[in-house]
Order: sequence, then C-alpha cells, then structure tokens
Amino acid sequence: MGKARFIEGSNFKIFIIATVLIFSVFLCTCYWIYCNYASSAAEYTISFESNGGGNIDAISKGEGEILEEPSIPSKVGYSFGGWYIDENFGTPFTFSSMPSGNVVVYVKWEPNEYTISFNSNGGSVVSAITQDYGTVVSEPSDPTRTGYTFDSWCIDQGLDTEYNFTTMPAGDITLYAKWEIVIYDISFNNIENATNGNVNTYNIESDTVTLSDALKTAYNFLGWYDLEVGGSRIENIATGSTGDMALYARWEPTPYSISYNLTEGENSPLNPSVYTIESNTIILEDAILEGADFVAWYDEENNIVDSIPEGSFGDIVLYGVFGHRYLITYHFVQNSFNPNDNIYSDLSPTIVLENGSKDGYTFVGWFDAESEGNQVESIPSGSTGDLDLYARWIAKNNTLVFDGNGNTSGSMANQILATDATATLTTNSYERSGHSFEGWAAYPLAEVLYADGEEYTMGPEAEYTLYAIWEPNTGTVSFNPSGGMSTMGDINIATGDNLPANGFVREGFEFVGWATSADGDVEYLDEELFFVETDEESYTLYALWEELYQKDGTFIYFGEYPQTIASSEAVNGMGMTPDQDGYYTSSYDNERYSRVVGTPYTSGTLFSDGITEVQEGVVYYFKVEPIKWRIVSETDGVAFLICENIIVNKGIDDDSNNYEESEIRAWLNGEFYNIAFSELQKLLLETTLVDNSEESTGEIPNEYACADTNDKIFLPSYFEVTNEDYGFVDDEDRLRVSSDYTRANGVVAIYETGPWWLRSPSTWNLIEEELGNSHISQGGGTGYAFSVNANQGGVVPALTISLQQGFADILLDKNIEIAGNVLGEGRSFVGDEITISATTNDGFTWLGWYEGETKVSTGDELTHTFILSGDTSLEARWQGYQGDITYHSNDGLELTYDFSIRSADTLPTKHFTSEDFMFAGWATTADGEVEYTDRQAFIVENEEQHYDLYAVWLEFVRDGDYIWFGMYPQTLAESEAVDQMGDIPDSKGYFTSSYDNEKYAAVEGFVLYDYVDFTFSDGSLITGGQTYYFKVEPIKWRILSEEGGKALLVCDNVIENRRFNEFYQGDIEGIYANNYAESELRVWLNNEFYNTAFTSFQMSFIQMTEVDNSKETTWQIFDDNPYASEDTTDNIFLLSYADVQNVDYGYTSNDDRVLIGTDYSRASGTNTAEYGGSEWWMRSPCSYNSKEVSCVSSEGEINSIRTVNVPYEGVVPAMTFVLELV
Repeated sequence: MGKARFIEGSNFKIFIIATVLIFSVFLCTCYWIYCNYASSAAEYTISFESNGGGNIDAISKGEGEILEEPSIPSKVGYSFGGWYIDENFGTPFTFSSMPSGNVVVYVKWEPNEYTISFNSNGGSVVSAITQDYGTVVSEPSDPTRTGYTFDSWCIDQGLDTEYNFTTMPAGDITLYAKWEIVIYDISFNNIENATNGNVNTYNIESDTVTLSDALKTAYNFLGWYDLEVGGSRIENIATGSTGDMALYARWEPTPYSISYNLTEGENSPLNPSVYTIESNTIILEDAILEGADFVAWYDEENNIVDSIPEGSFGDIVLYGVFGHRYLITYHFVQNSFNPNDNIYSDLSPTIVLENGSKDGYTFVGWFDAESEGNQVESIPSGSTGDLDLYARWIAKNNTLVFDGNGNTSGSMANQILATDATATLTTNSYERSGHSFEGWAAYPLAEVLYADGEEYTMGPEAEYTLYAIWEPNTGTVSFNPSGGMSTMGDINIATGDNLPANGFVREGFEFVGWATSADGDVEYLDEELFFVETDEESYTLYALWEELYQKDGTFIYFGEYPQTIASSEAVNGMGMTPDQDGYYTSSYDNERYSRVVGTPYTSGTLFSDGITEVQEGVVYYFKVEPIKWRIVSETDGVAFLICENIIVNKGIDDDSNNYEESEIRAWLNGEFYNIAFSELQKLLLETTLVDNSEESTGEIPNEYACADTNDKIFLPSYFEVTNEDYGFVDDEDRLRVSSDYTRANGVVAIYETGPWWLRSPSTWNLIEEELGNSHISQGGGTGYAFSVNANQGGVVPALTISLQQGFADILLDKNIEIAGNVLGEGRSFVGDEITISATTNDGFTWLGWYEGETKVSTGDELTHTFILSGDTSLEARWQGYQGDITYHSNDGLELTYDFSIRSADTLPTKHFTSEDFMFAGWATTADGEVEYTDRQAFIVENEEQHYDLYAVWLEFVRDGDYIWFGMYPQTLAESEAVDQMGDIPDSKGYFTSSYDNEKYAAVEGFVLYDYVDFTFSDGSLITGGQTYYFKVEPIKWRILSEEGGKALLVCDNVIENRRFNEFYQGDIEGIYANNYAESELRVWLNNEFYNTAFTSFQMSFIQMTEVDNSKETTWQIFDDNPYASEDTTDNIFLLSYADVQNVDYGYTSNDDRVLIGTDYSRASGTNTAEYGGSEWWMRSPCSYNSKEVSCVSSEGEINSIRTVNVPYEGVVPAMTFVLELV
C-alpha cells in the first residue's frame, strides 16, 4: 500500500473514501484466513470472576494465541488488586498467550480507606474516624459544650439532615454537631410571706440577670446568698453563667422602738426599748414610783397595754399612769379578819369597805374616830391622804356545854357567857358510878384545866365543851365459891380493872359469872371490868353456876320443855309479853310457861291429875321444866339417852316415811334443839351417826329404809327399843307417860301412857294407800304403825350426851407464820372429839402437829383428831425449802457473797458498799427493779433452787454541806448523744441515747427577750424554737440545817422555771392569786416534780414538813400581810422570805443567795443574767397587793417581787431529808 497524501478540496474526500474501502477489503481477507486457520487449531476460554466488580466478557482463543488484558474493572470503594488464577489470590495471572485449557481468572480488590471528620460547632473536639470502606462505624461519645446539651450529628452544615452511623461510606465526609441550649432554674428560698419579682430561669446565652430585692413586712432584706448560712452574696447572674441556682434570702427583723412616757417615776429596767416581729410575747412590767401604785400602760388610743404579743410590729408609744398610794390604818382589828386593802391611791375607783369578821363578835362598822365619830362605808374615788379607821364590835353570847364524860347520873344546864367575859363555873352535879369527880378539861382524856367552881373566861367560838374528869374508885374484893371447890384470895381493885379469872370448880355445873349477893343474878362475867361504887369499899362476889344436867341413878335431867299444867296462882300472875322463846313469865314463881289453846285428841281426855279434863278452845299454861331422860347406855363418859316422857305430839311428815327427809327430823334438830337447850348445854350434845338401815327397822327387806344421818336429836328405832342391852326387856319398859302439855295439844292419852313414834318406816301401807311409820302402842307394844301424817303420835326424843365436865380452850400456834394457815382454834367441851387442820403454802414442807416437842399427828397428815381433855396448845410445824443465794455487788467490781437459805428466813444485811451510792435492795436481774430488801423474808420456790440477787444502788453523794439526791434534766446534751437519740419517750417523757445509754429531756428553746443574748453554761447561744436535749442528772442540794438525823435541804441550782399561779387579778372564791397554799406551783412541786425526780424508794427519805406560811415569814411592808396563807404540809416546798435571810442557814449576804440556772431551765426561759445567776421564787406573798410574790433577784437581792403569772421565774425546791435512814 502507498502513502496517502493530503489533498485539499474534493480530491481529498475521494482519497479518504478509497482508503476506507481498501482497508475493509484487507480486513475481510484477514478474517477469512483466520477463520480457516482457527478451525484447524484447539480453542480455550478465559472466564472472569469479578468479585463484585461488574461483568467482564470471557475470552475464547486457540492455544498460544496472543491475549490482550481486558479493561480494568471498577468496584465502588475498592481499588483493583490484580488478576489471579486461584480464588485465594495466591497465583497472579498474566495476559500473554492463551493457555492450553479453560481458565477462570479472579479479580482481586483492595478496600479503599476513607475518613469521617467531625465539626463540634463549639463543643469539645471529636477525633476523626478513618476506616476501610464498608466497615462498621461506631458513633463517637457525645461532645460536650458548656451551657448546651448535645442533640445529634448532621451531614450538612445547616444541620437539617441527621447522620446515621452504620458502615464507612465510599468517600471522605464531614459531620456537624447539633446542640440544644440548657435552661437553668433559679430557686428562691426563705421567702415565706415575702414578695419576689425575679425571673426563675436563665441560660448561658441570657443577658446578665440583675437580682432585685425581695420585700417582707417587718423585715429588712439583707440580700440573696448562695448558702443558707454563710456563703457569698449574689447580686447578678452574668451572661455565660451556667447551672441551677439556689438562692437564699437573708432577713433581719426590723427593730421597732417602744417609747415609754412617764410624767413621774421611772420605767422598769426589765421593759425593753426595742422589739421585733419575732420577739416572744413581752409582758410589760410596772413602772416604779415610791409611794405610788402603777395603774397601767396606755397606747395613743388610750387602750390599756399589758403585753406586746409575739408577731406584733411597728413603733409603739406608751404612756404610764401612776396612782399615789396612801396608807389605811385599821384599829381594833386584833384577832380579826379584815378583807380590805391597807393602801389606796388617788386613781382608785370608789372603794366600798367590806365588813370585818372576828370570832365571837358581831361587826358594827368602820368609824373615823375611836369613839363616836362618823361611820365610813366607802372611800370615794379621788380621795387622798392616809386614813385611820376604827372597827366597832359587839360581843356575842356563847354557850358553854358541860359533858358528863361517862357519867351515870346527874345533869347540868349550859352556861351562857359573852365572848371574853369571865364567870364562875356552875358547880358540878354529875356523878359516875365507881368514880370521883376531879375537875373539868377541854377534851375527854385531857388533864384537868378547871376545878369545880373555878373562874372561866369565854372564848370567841359559839360553843365550847368542858368534859368531866373522873378518878376511878379503889376497893377490895373477896370471892365466895357458892358450892364450888378450890380457893381464891382477896384482891385490891380499882374501877375499870379486870376481875381475875375464876379459880373455882363445881362438878356438874359450869361457871357463868359473879353476883354481889348469894341469891343474886350475874353482874360480872369472868375477867370483866369491875366498878367500885364508893372509894375504899369492900365487896364479896358470889360464883354463879349453871346446872348443865342432873344425874339421878339411871336418869338425867337435861334441857327444858313445857310439861306440867300451871297452878291457878301462877296463871293469875302470868305476864302478857312472851320472851324470845315464846314463853311467858309468871310473877307468882318467876317461872316460865308455854301458852296453849286446848285441842284434846278426844273428849274426856284428862290431865295428869286425873281430875281436870282438857277443854277444847280453853287457854292453858304449862311450866317449862327439866326434861327427864333414861340412860340406855354409857361408855367412856358418853351416854345414849331416850326421853322418859312423851314430850310433844307431831306427825312424821305429810306424805313420806323417809326419815332422812322427814319434817319431824328437821323439827327435832331445829326448833326443838334451839328451844330446849342452852348454848352451854348444846356443847354437851354429840353428833350421832344414826343407823337408818333396814336392819334397824325390824322388817327385812324394807324398801323404805333410808340413808344413815348425822343428828343431834333423833327418834329411837325399832332395833333400839327392842334391845335388851338398852333395858327394853318387855312392853312395860317402853311405856311413856304423856305430859300435860302434849295432852292439851292432842296426843292420844286415853290412858296415862300414850303411843309414840319410832323413826323406822313400816313396810305395809295403811288405809287408802297411806305410808306408815312404826310406833310404840299405849301399852308399850311393838309392831304397830300410824299414818305418817298422824299428828296425835307422841314424840320421845333420843340423843347422845357427853358427861365430861367443863370447857377447854384449843390454842393453835405456828412455828413459821407465813408457811400456811391453821383451822380449829377455839373453845369446846371437855371430852369432845376435836379435829384441827392446816394448809401449806408454796416453799414449805409440812412436818406435823406438835405438843411441846412431841409430834402428835400421823405422818404427813395435815389434820389431827383428838379428845379434848383440857386446855390444849398445839403447834403447826413446817420446814422451809432449802436453797442458796449469791449476792452480786452489781457495781462494776463483781463482788459476790454466797449463802444458804430456807423459806421464811430473812435475807442477811447487804455485804457491799458503794461510794456515793445508797443501797436500795435486791433485784433478780442486773438491771432490774428492787424486789427484795434487807431482812425481808425470802421464799425458796423449789428444793435446792439457786438464786442470783443483784444489789440495786441509788446515787447518793454527800460532800460536806451538799447532797446529791434525785434526778432531773440539767446539762445540755453533747452532739454525739443527740445524734443517737431514741425517738420513743419513757413513762417520764425522757428519751434514751444509744451513745451513752443516758436519759434526756427534750425542750423547745424559748428566749425571753430578743435584745438579750441568753446562753447555755458553755456560752452557746439559745435559739428560740430549736429543740434541745438535756441530760437527766443527780440533783445537788445544800444542807441548810441538820438536827436529830434530819436535814433541811434546798436545791443548789435554779432547776426549773414555772409561773406561781395562772390567774393574777382578784380572787377565786376568796383565794387570792398569791396564796401559796392554793398555788399552781405548790401543786406542781408535790406532784409532777416529786414523782418525776424521785423513785418510790427515794421518797421514803423525804419527810412531810409542816410549812410555816404565816405573815411573820413574809415581807411585811406595812407590818401586816393579809395575803399570807394557812400553813401547809408538804413533801417539797419553796423557801420563805424569812428563810432566805436566816443567817443560821448560811444566808449572810446577797452572794449566798445567788443561784445559777441549769441549762434546762435556761432553755425554757428562766430570766438569767450574763454570768448565769437566775431569779427564783419564794413562797411568800407580797403584802400590799394580791397579785405579786417575793422573789430572789439574779444578784441575790430579796426585796424583789414578780406578778404570779410570769413564766420566766426560777424554781428552787426545798425539802426535809431523813439522814438517819441512809
């Protein structure tokens, strides 16, 4: 081919076309040649794995053909790393010639590295992140920016699109921080009741905030501070400031002035000149002007101002007004009561004078002259000058009563005398048996004051009594035995002396007393008081005996019952009034009779005289006579008796033949027993075990037989009246004569003898199915029966009697008083069977009954039965359980003392002492209360039991003239004790701190005056309203005097502050405000303080004191004190005006009276000087008005007074202490 040349114009175009055509022919020729050649050689393919780099066409060629490298592929975020024949990219592939086989060529990629940069927009620097493409990108920590809060990262500077962190992008980027501005709070504190106009939020971009002052009534604003206490004052919040702010308003109360305007006199130094809204209520003190009374403080509106209440504000102007005092002297008022004041002033309202009073006199009026003159009833308002007023009195007539004081005869009229009049006493006309008159006395047992007829001066009382004083007469007594045996010597005796015990004995009789004549009645009982009628008289006393029974062979006369019809003479002398037994006494023979209306069993019934017929409806009298009994057996002095006569007629029962439940048995042991026998005779009656078995009825079987009974009186049984050993051999032995009394009452008495009941029920029924009871026929036959309700049946009682003579006493004693109780002591009849018993208390073993040193009871039986043979003394004996005790000193020294003890033994005296402590007793635990005292009886609960007893100590320290005794809050608590203070008070209101396990009292601080810095003893300032705690500590007392084992003590500190009384104007029911006896403070001292400060054991050392409250003990400005109270009897009291200047008590100067207030009293408001001296109350009232009381000043001066209701005056208790008990 030739070279082409550049030809301009159309020739050039032709040239180009020709060239293209020639080249196309060339290519086609070459292709044809290639195709023909290729078809004759092996062809292989190179395929490509682009690994994400896009599609790469495969290359197919024959082996050895030249290869051309395809175009380099691309992949986002990666760089091409070469061609490789293996997928692990170990062998590179080079494009040169076609290999002899198919090949896969792998594209290797290298990741690109990109960077994320951060623009913090003013915040803290954030480091860029450089990582491979596609790797996970973690969001960095938020940047910080003062005054802002991070919001998010944005992809644009406009901060519109928030960026989300996932993986590294395919390219470098820059992210921009987005921020939110922080709003800060401004809190304003201490702004209660104040006005505050400041904003309460700001931010870092805010303009400077200038703080404005808050406003609060009655306070000055001192500024805003960043701390409640201390800190810095804040006036503005500058731009760029950050953070919440707490600002504290500081205030000071605005001081207001109190102006006191006086035209005369001077203001009290206690009245403050300034105050604030926070001041406690200010009680205004009176201004002072010698010789004048302060009336009141007035404000500019003429209102009386006596106080400035807490919470007041504003300047105050006060005007003081005085009234000039003038003295009123009252004459002729000795021993009288004058209710009027002894001073008045020119400003006083009209004073209406009250009447005086004087015992024994009538008040006439007040006069301006000693005699005559004008009566003064009032002192007009505006009066001036001292006044003399004279009391006029009229003496009252009073009565003198003469009391016979035990006289036995005589009378005396009252004697009338005017008060203070003198007259001769009326001659005595009283007499007293056995006594001689000695004179007159003021009390029944007092010494003689006035002889008979002596002069007597009448006192002021409306009535007086003089008592006769008697001297017992003396004489001699001889004793007549009146048939008795033994001897009794003559004695000298005075009226009121006891007669000696009877020494005579008489067989068959019991001594009942003494008569003054041989046939007289009892006038004196054994050992009774005796009366000597005439001085030096001689007497003979005759022993009187009561016949208990009369034994006549085989018969005994015992007891009394109506029997024989009365004689006509006896009936004619019959009394009309029955005695307690229903009997009548005839004056004819002085015998007793029973009254009966005749109801004979049948007409023709005769009395025992065989002549007189018993008439229906006629009244008869029957003599009460001894009952005749047959002795049917006698063993060892005990006799079984059956009455020898039919003594009454009665039915067995209404409808039953059961003897145990029968009416006849009840009557025999009730009415008959009580009316037939005297009390002494009843002692002879034995309780008999009555056999009611069917064997005793004589009929076996017997379905009606009842249980055995225990009776004093009973009916005989069938067995007994058929028993030959009892003397019942035939019917004649069973015959019983009916008494006249029974015949008049309807007993069957056709013959001399009558039928009589047995207690044995019959086994066969009578007419109409009535139950029957066995009886003895009129002829003495057995085997008969009556219907149980047949009233005509006779009653023949039976009984068992002791024939032993005399009574004896059973005296029971105990060897250990607390070991148990004994039963059975008393008097009984000799021969009786006596059973005594005992009980045993815990802690004791029963030993038995002893007579002397001989045991008389059996084994461990608590009862003992014996036959009484005479006066008997027995002792119950126990033995206490054995145990042992260990005493523990319980004072830190761990001393012990071991000993053995039995129940009822007394604990030995303590074996320990503890300096400055007083032994109180023993407790069963180391921290327990007293359960035992020295020498107290101890009970061992179980044999061999061991006890530990711990000494209980009470703090008691004596150091010369001082004693520490009792407990009360005093010293301010340490901060550590306060931090660990419990929150539950005990019964006294005290709290316990776990810091020292001590007791503390809580008090809210009270500041008397804001303008005075009141401090505790350590100098720290007392803050009103703050809660303080004070340690409960021993109270220090000063010994004022010591005598006879007792000491007068006064507290050496002002221990409390209290008002004297609640009300301070006028009086309540005649009691003035400054009356100590009725004061609120006296009640507090003897109740709340007494019970709080002392344990019950300590109280035993405090003696009740008779407290002298007379006017002489007070400050008597006008030589009198109408407000002095009556004397009192107190455990705790205040000193008087006289006490605090008594040099014997050590009060020689003001310094001796200066007392320091405890922290406790200061916190509660005691008026205390800078050096600690406090004012304190006396008990003495002011003498010229009713509302003030004397007090000791903080400098020890005694002529100070305070209104009774001021709350800040100190209390200094006093007491009488029994030193000898310590």
